[in-house]
Amino acid sequence: MGWYEICISANQRDASPQSPKQKIVKYWVAPVGTDLKLNTYGAYLPNFPLGGTEGVLRDYLGRFQVRFAARYDFITSALRSELMAIQDGLMLATYMQLHSVMIESDCLQAVQVINSPT
Repeated sequence: MGWYEICISANQRDASPQSPKQKIVKYWVAPVGTDLKLNTYGAYLPNFPLGGTEGVLRDYLGRFQVRFAARYDFITSALRSELMAIQDGLMLATYMQLHSVMIESDCLQAVQVINSPT
């Protein structure tokens, strides 16, 4: 079974027609106090040990600079994939020798883990 079939299969199992979903409006907010902003995303299929990361780097006007995406085997949680996405983004910023980058994630738990003192 290819990756596309796995995603379709997982989405069909997770779809619940009984509960209507609320429409969530998302919008990009320019970075404050920095020139660049990196948005990261992690994906995880709980029924298969597969996950992925992606991210996009934009300047303060929202202009696209670079993006990344990677597939990972043996991902064990959504949190792990989100943390790996942030790590991949940091590695990209380091490779590009960027020193002032704001990183944004939609995963509150990942942000709390990173910001915790221990």
